[in-house]
Amino acid sequence: MQVFIGIIAFLFGFSIKQKGEDIILQRDNNKIKDMVGFSPEDYRKDDEKDYTKAFSRIISEIKRNGHGSIILSQNREYVGNIIITASNINVSGKGILKGSIKIEGEKIEPYTKRYSGTRNITINEITIEGEGKRNGISIQFAYGITIDGVYFKNCLRSITVNSIDYRQHVSRLDIINNHFLNCQYGYFVNKGSSKTYVCGDVKFNNNTDESTPNAKVERIATIAANGQDGIIINGNVLFGGSGTIKNIYIDNSNWVTVGANNLFAPKEHCIHVQNSKNVTISGGNNCAWAKKDAILLDNCSVFTIVGNTISWYEVNGLAEDGYSGSGIVIKNSQQGYGNISTNTIIFPYRNGIRLEQSGQITVGMNTIRNYESKEAAISASGEYNHIVGNSCIGFLKGNHVDGKNSIDNLTFTI
Repeated sequence: MQVFIGIIAFLFGFSIKQKGEDIILQRDNNKIKDMVGFSPEDYRKDDEKDYTKAFSRIISEIKRNGHGSIILSQNREYVGNIIITASNINVSGKGILKGSIKIEGEKIEPYTKRYSGTRNITINEITIEGEGKRNGISIQFAYGITIDGVYFKNCLRSITVNSIDYRQHVSRLDIINNHFLNCQYGYFVNKGSSKTYVCGDVKFNNNTDESTPNAKVERIATIAANGQDGIIINGNVLFGGSGTIKNIYIDNSNWVTVGANNLFAPKEHCIHVQNSKNVTISGGNNCAWAKKDAILLDNCSVFTIVGNTISWYEVNGLAEDGYSGSGIVIKNSQQGYGNISTNTIIFPYRNGIRLEQSGQITVGMNTIRNYESKEAAISASGEYNHIVGNSCIGFLKGNHVDGKNSIDNLTFTI
């Protein structure tokens, strides 16, 4: 019987007290708060202008308890900043935060112990309103973070990893099912002066990024990651407009996977990767209406670009309205060790595929279609490229191949 009473007490937030021969159940308010979360309204003093101190008091409570949640009530606005300095914290609800969330974890020395610091932090379903002047969520010295179903509105850097010279001071970061509206960046990492990767093992999946004509800031890129060691970008819908320069921009990174995304109408590139290695762009990315090269790799090695659809409007291949791009361009990658195959490239304004001073790349079984384009469907300069079995339709002149390259089994039709 005592065991049964103990289980009931634990489940429903009671503590057990013995009074003589009687067992008394007494409600434990701390346990109830752990179960249902902490309401900022209960921790804000009347003379305080915003909720920053109230959030700080809740974080202190959660530290004492070991875990807990901050609940933002539905449709209620909370002006203030949440600074998270502890593990096992959840921020959730349907409320609107007019401020920023700063995850400031514990620095562990040496950097090889990075997985023993601040961890297990989730942020879900809330709205973060940046008003065109604030970042949304910034992160340092933490791992095991999930940002799920958050609505970012008018933020500068919606989610940013701080520039700290420390190997992977942030890792195991899941960014899933979020919506970015009128934000300059969805995800931003810049390693600054660091000589190593500052962030590792990120999933950026099933997010939507869009802008409206009344955007308070011009969007620069949905993803801009410099110094990333491991990132999977999958299943996102990233619209152009409102000044979008690139949909995805990766620099100085390793183990990059981009798959099954819908990427629309940037001023420059849908996908731009440079100074990186182990890059996979495959699994049905749809790259539409880039004004410059849709997929551009510059100084990259060990890459695969397979099974993507790249398209423009139905035109004659001449540059019009600022369009001047090619489908897939590889630059400055003489030891590229790459594979470009089974892509469909429709109506490029210049080349379907172009290799500039790039070598040791196989270009095979791609379909490139245009109307009487004056440019070559495939252009290659470099060493030891192998171009085989591509179907090139609607080009006025043959493919242009220089250097020690091989070309065979090619279908070329005007």
